[in-house]
Amino acid sequence: MLTILCDFDDTVAAANVGQSIFKRFQPDVMLPGVVPWEEIRNRYSDREISLAKYQELAFLQLDQSKTIIENFVRESRPLRSGFKELVEFCYNNDIAIAITSHGLDFYITAALDSEDINIPIYSVETYFEKSEMTFKYPYADKSCFAWPGNCKCKMLEQYQGSGDTIIYAGDSTSDACPALRADYVFARDWLVTFCTDNALNYQKLGSFYDIIDYAKKTIGDYK
Repeated sequence: MLTILCDFDDTVAAANVGQSIFKRFQPDVMLPGVVPWEEIRNRYSDREISLAKYQELAFLQLDQSKTIIENFVRESRPLRSGFKELVEFCYNNDIAIAITSHGLDFYITAALDSEDINIPIYSVETYFEKSEMTFKYPYADKSCFAWPGNCKCKMLEQYQGSGDTIIYAGDSTSDACPALRADYVFARDWLVTFCTDNALNYQKLGSFYDIIDYAKKTIGDYK
C-alpha cells in the first residue's frame, strides 16, 4: 500500500502557521514577563532549549482564546497549492495520507478545516481548560533529537511496519530522520540540500500536484 506523510508548517502550509500566530498575537513586550517570540525562537536555534520548550513558552504567553486563534488560521487559508486535490486523489485511489508535525493539533486542524479536509494528524496534542493550554507529546522518544517533543520517525514507523511504501514531504531539520527512512522524498528548503548530500531518492516540492503526478506513476507500477 502507498502512504503519503507530510510535514505541516512550511510544507502543507505555504508558510509557518505557528510563527504567523506569534506575529499576529504577540503581546506587548513592555508587559511584565512577556518575551518577543523571536528571542524564544533564537534560544531554540542556539540549542539552549528544545523545540517543545520553544513552542510552549511562545504559545503560553499569547493572550487570546483558542477560538480567536483558530478563526485567524481558517481565514488565512494557509494551505499550499494542490494539497486538497492530493487528499481527494488519495481518497479515490485507496492511498493513506496523514500529517506528521511538531506543530500543535488545534491550529493544524483549523488550517485543514479551511479547505474542508479531514485526514489523520500526528502532532502535539493540546488541551484547553479555563483559558490555560497544556501540551502532550504522544510520539515522544528519548532517543530522538526532538525529545521531549514528538518523534516523526515513530509516526512513520507505524505505517512502514505494515509494509507500506512511504512518500514523505518536508522542509527542515526535523524532517531529516523520516526522509532517511522513506522510500521517496519531496523536499523544500533545507531538506533539499540534506537529500542531495545523502543521495536520497527525492525531488523538489513545488506544489502538491507534483506528488499527484508521482503517485499516479507509482500506482501504475503496482498494476
